[in-house]
Amino acid sequence: MNAGDIITGGHQRHMHDDCPMCRLHESGDVSDPDHTEHPESAYCTRDKDYARMYAALCDGDLYQVRPDGCELLPGDDDSDVEEFRCDRLKVVRVVERHVRLTWKDRRRYVRRIQRIEAMKGCLDLSNVLPRNATPDMIARWQRNEIANIERSVRI
Repeated sequence: MNAGDIITGGHQRHMHDDCPMCRLHESGDVSDPDHTEHPESAYCTRDKDYARMYAALCDGDLYQVRPDGCELLPGDDDSDVEEFRCDRLKVVRVVERHVRLTWKDRRRYVRRIQRIEAMKGCLDLSNVLPRNATPDMIARWQRNEIANIERSVRI
């Protein structure tokens, strides 16, 4: 795809060397991480790391896109990342061709998702702070976590 091309929903990931994830995806099983409630929609996100991870899984390219004459709706509720869906997306530019992730990229992304998971619902500080943490230690930890999250969502 190139600038000006249109991305529509309903496309399936291509099979790559018969890997278990590709077989699961092709089967349409709801336990597939890529399973969506809206297969007719095209998805996008502001999170460049998430977009790179998904593009690498699909052995694809990373695009900057915008809605093409349609409204952006919230993506699936079960996602840890802010994503949107719409009928059509227009490619503004190609950001990266044939996305490949290094092990460092993968580790950084997994750690980020683990932090997000840990912060869902009730925050359990027992895993990150000692039981006798002072208010100053808690405040310093909170500042560091906020800074980490801000750094990870910066595009």
